[in-house]
Amino acid sequence: YSKRLGVAAADRADSGPKVIGKFEAVVFFSALAALVGLLFVGYSPFRAVSGSLVTILALTTLRPSLKLATQARVFAMASFVGCLLVSKVFFITTVAEPTAAQVFESWLAASIVGMFGLLIFGLIHPAWRPSIVEAFSKSAKNGISLVAASACVGIIIGIVQQTGIAADLSSVIKAVVETNLFLALVGIMVCSIFLGMGVPSVVCYLLMATLMGSLLSELGVIPLAAHLFIFYFGMMSMVTPPVALAAYASASIAQAKIMPTALAAFRFSLVGFTLPFMFVYRPELLLMNADGGPAEIFPVVVQITIAVIGILSLSSGIAGYLFKPMSVALRILAFLAAACLLTPDIQIGETDFGIYTNVGGCLLFAIVAGLSFSGSKEEPLAEATSESSEN
Repeated sequence: YSKRLGVAAADRADSGPKVIGKFEAVVFFSALAALVGLLFVGYSPFRAVSGSLVTILALTTLRPSLKLATQARVFAMASFVGCLLVSKVFFITTVAEPTAAQVFESWLAASIVGMFGLLIFGLIHPAWRPSIVEAFSKSAKNGISLVAASACVGIIIGIVQQTGIAADLSSVIKAVVETNLFLALVGIMVCSIFLGMGVPSVVCYLLMATLMGSLLSELGVIPLAAHLFIFYFGMMSMVTPPVALAAYASASIAQAKIMPTALAAFRFSLVGFTLPFMFVYRPELLLMNADGGPAEIFPVVVQITIAVIGILSLSSGIAGYLFKPMSVALRILAFLAAACLLTPDIQIGETDFGIYTNVGGCLLFAIVAGLSFSGSKEEPLAEATSESSEN
């Protein structure tokens, strides 16, 4: 009987982390569903984030890892609901005949007050107090690096805005690359990344679209591709050192060193740096032709296939893994295949060499994939043979 009790206790101990892991997954996907759903129906990003936080905070009261009595959890939810109702009744005003969306938004605004009420209750209640204090202390420690980086970049952005360097830089770029599309794209990429380091992506997009949008239009880039190019690189600044704010936040969550995390984020996001150029040189990815009109089905399928194979080839070369860890020779072949597939189509005279580079890139990637796949099939057999020989 004691052995059975011991086995049962061990099973419960083993299943504990799994249960906690499943609960964390439920919290994550619930919050993500709330965020995406609110954005999809047309609410502002602030309201969408508020709804996601309400979901997280409400589900936190049910977290299995918190060793709290049922009574403490019930009181916590009661404090949240009570503050929500008080805020809705006495402070949140609505129009005379509100629509369903306005009613829901008023409840969402009241839930923000409910969250503050729940946090205050957690600081007062002795059972909740240790968890709330620990959460506050961790948030303060993890936010130091992010606040310091934002403050430093704010100084740079202030200098740029006060001195007019941005306008001068745009005029210099126009004078140098007014007839070369690729150099213009590289210059705009650098400007977008630098400006995106200290301002929100939307502000960076508005500034760069005002300064550089006309230049891209003069070079024959369709408007949608030009604006997506600027906006995309404004967001890529979040993973570009030295001010990779997204990497800073990830490092604080993972309790890892900041700069190695930022460099790893930059390395794994290198594939993303090719996509904006593909928007410009391959507008079929945007379901548009070179003139800005709707594209036909066959060119869209071809360009998407080429882009997918090229990105897969580049990512496998960067990571050094496809079906198994890749040797240096296979990684070089993968980079060559990516270069053939992701570079713009070269046209010399009346001859278009794009089809040759694309076919060559597909063949190179097929060779890399075949060698990697055949090697992954041979490894288990070799391991089994070695184990049998040892036995």
